[in-house]
Order: sequence, then structure tokens, then C-alpha cells
Amino acid sequence: MIIDYKCGNCGTIFKAHDWRHRKYCSKKCKGLFDKTGQYKKGHHHTEEVEKRRVDAIKANPPCGMLGKHHTLETKKQMSESSKFPYNYIDGGYKGKIDESQCMICGEKDKRIIVHHIDKNRKNNKIKNLKAVCDKCHSNIHFPNGLLGKNHGGDKN
Repeated sequence: MIIDYKCGNCGTIFKAHDWRHRKYCSKKCKGLFDKTGQYKKGHHHTEEVEKRRVDAIKANPPCGMLGKHHTLETKKQMSESSKFPYNYIDGGYKGKIDESQCMICGEKDKRIIVHHIDKNRKNNKIKNLKAVCDKCHSNIHFPNGLLGKNHGGDKN
């Protein structure tokens, strides 16, 4: 259900889905108003506070790979695997089907993407691929026009 909200920054009345629990009318308003856990522009730590902050980050890095030491062989494998997307199996799907126009509506002037019919992105067999425009792709996954997990649309 779509309901009215009042922006916590500018006071503008705007509409949004009830499950979103929106507080601001836009990202700009949120950025201007909501300073939760953030410092204002121009804020500087004392040297002592900055040293403690940096030491804490180094002791507990947010990324699991940060500070890890890998063998040359492992680094080479990671480098090779990052050159191809996860769905690049058997050469991926590029070049296997004609992507010059949408196979549903015939659109040629908009972006054409590849849809996996069985919704398995690793299955790149020709019979599982269909070139579609963005609009037709949305209609495939969300036939009732409602996007999102709470609206009965396809979750894939």
C-alpha cells in the first residue's frame, strides 16, 4: 500500500510504500539532515584519537582479505577468476544469441540484455537464453508491475 510520509528535513509530503518506513523525501534530504554516526565536513580528530581509530581498524579490518598474505599461486588464481563474471561458464552467453533487438517486442533502440529462461544464470545454453529490452525483462520477472520482495513479484 502506498501512503503519505512527511520528510524529516524539509517537511515535504511524499508518497512511498508502507513497508519502506521512509523518513526523508530524497537521499539529498537525508544527507543534509541525518548525521547519525558521521562527522560534519571539516571535523578533525586529535592525533591521539586518530591513532586509536587507525589502530582499531588495522586490528579488526572490515574486509576479510585485508592484511592477508597469499602465495603467488593463490594470487594468480584470484586474478584469473576475477577476469570473468560468475556466469561466465562455457564462454558465457555473449555472442551466442542475437542481441540487436528484443525477442518479445522487437525494440532495437533501447538497451538489450540477456534473460535466462530457467533463471539459472550459469546455464548459458542457447535454448535457455532470450534477448530482451529492460521493459520486457521487468515484465517477465514482475508481471503484475509491482517490484520488490513484499509485492508478490518473482524473487529472481
